[in-house]
Amino acid sequence: MFLIRLFLTTMVSLTLVAQSTNRWDSVSTNGAWSFTGGLASIVSSAYQGSGGSKVRVVPYFSARYGPVVFSPVEGLGIRLRSGDRWSYGAFIAPGFDKRRETDSIQPELRLNGSYDLGLWRAGITLKQRMGNNDNRGLSLDADLRYTFMETKDIRLGSSGVISWMDETYGRNIFGTGSGLKSIGVNINAFYTLSPKWSLFAMTGYSKLQGEASRSLLVNRTNKVTAVLGAVYQF
Repeated sequence: MFLIRLFLTTMVSLTLVAQSTNRWDSVSTNGAWSFTGGLASIVSSAYQGSGGSKVRVVPYFSARYGPVVFSPVEGLGIRLRSGDRWSYGAFIAPGFDKRRETDSIQPELRLNGSYDLGLWRAGITLKQRMGNNDNRGLSLDADLRYTFMETKDIRLGSSGVISWMDETYGRNIFGTGSGLKSIGVNINAFYTLSPKWSLFAMTGYSKLQGEASRSLLVNRTNKVTAVLGAVYQF
């Protein structure tokens, strides 16, 4: 499930939120249905702080009706745009952050927004875990994305992400207190084969920071991720 989440998060955060000339970015706002499906090969650790890496091939799908979005990992919610630059989203989604691999998935409320400056885009995501007291916690992700090249068929870009956690999150996930959680960077590429088919690739690196990196529950402070896949838009 983590690998499916990683694929979906990559696709949503790096492509679907934005407006561009690429066909895979288009989001229906006129009440029409839109469906997307595909496959991805992913190399990554099971979750931040865990040990070795795994290679998996996982499916992906999403359904959209106007501003309403549903996918197994992004969850159920609404994504809106305000003018040419602002976009907002609110979702109830499964939360995949874990203290150990055997922990259950917890629901979480996600509120996000982004501001488009052309080649640059800044975004923020607030995530509140909604489980019992032993699983709750608030985290905040801030990201800055830059597009090196964008044409009708190709996009090449990168992003940097800084994550913060509150005391409840730090205690329940890492056995620590509040503070900076991690810093990461991603490089991504997308290529449109046809009006329906697109290919994508992503590589990313993140590293735990502060108390999270010193936690006795952490086996490895850095995480490297690589994704290669194909998407079909119905």
